[in-house]
Amino acid sequence: MRIFRVVLAIILLVGLMALQAPAPRAAQAAPKAGQAAPKAAPAPKAAAKVPAIGFERPYGTLAQVMRGINFPNSNIVFDVQSDDPAKQKPDLKKVYAGWQTVEYAAVAMQEATNLMLIPGRKCENGNAAPVAQADYRGWAQGLVDAAGKVLLAAKTRNVDKVVDATDDLSDACANCHMKYRDVKDRCTP
Repeated sequence: MRIFRVVLAIILLVGLMALQAPAPRAAQAAPKAGQAAPKAAPAPKAAAKVPAIGFERPYGTLAQVMRGINFPNSNIVFDVQSDDPAKQKPDLKKVYAGWQTVEYAAVAMQEATNLMLIPGRKCENGNAAPVAQADYRGWAQGLVDAAGKVLLAAKTRNVDKVVDATDDLSDACANCHMKYRDVKDRCTP
């Protein structure tokens, strides 16, 4: 059945491409003697500017990004220390399981770093998040790098390699937390 779907998709794609291809020059109507040449098609209008949807503005606080994305995903990664993803039993409530989940968690943490750096982001206490501070930006890059190590380790399907990578992940989080999360009036109420 799957082969049938693939073949059908190819046939439909080829047919669609044939419909969109310009007619060969020989097939285009040539003017008869005494007739004027056909007029050229008008130039297409300039594309209208697409309005910004707000992808570069923050919607939540830094704490909400951390608790909504980084915290649950780091838990998936740190869980590898005690639960081998290869031995997880399938669960009908989960779409993804096993090593794939660990890989996705690492990517989610890397992507969340972009959200953590959006100008205008606020801390939970209403203060501006330190997105322009060199140390904060450096520690954010440390999170990207550490999550990248986790991703590479997860692709090996080797528990020990992931456990080793969790040290870097823990350090990346702790560096920033010590200055910005754990200090009153910085990013905490």
